[in-house]
Amino acid sequence: MIIRGSFAEGAPYIFAGVRGKQFAGPIQFLVDTDARFTVILDRDTIPLGIQVEFLRPSQTRIIGIGGTVATFQMKDVELVFPADIGELKVTRDI
Repeated sequence: MIIRGSFAEGAPYIFAGVRGKQFAGPIQFLVDTDARFTVILDRDTIPLGIQVEFLRPSQTRIIGIGGTVATFQMKDVELVFPADIGELKVTRDI
């Protein structure tokens, strides 16, 4: 199964659908093969209809150029990736 993506500004991206208990929609993910976590940025929560105030805080904090930020966990999120022979569906906590 092949999941196709594209490059933007020299970085690899793939499109996926995300579905949770109270939200769903398309999103573009930056592919980072060394990442330990799947991350959805705060700017992506609004179009997806994710209500951050109802999410459970995570013990993990992300460190970036501007410092650390609090993170939240979403349970049982389905990620749907379009592929050459249909789609690949994966359910996980993100």
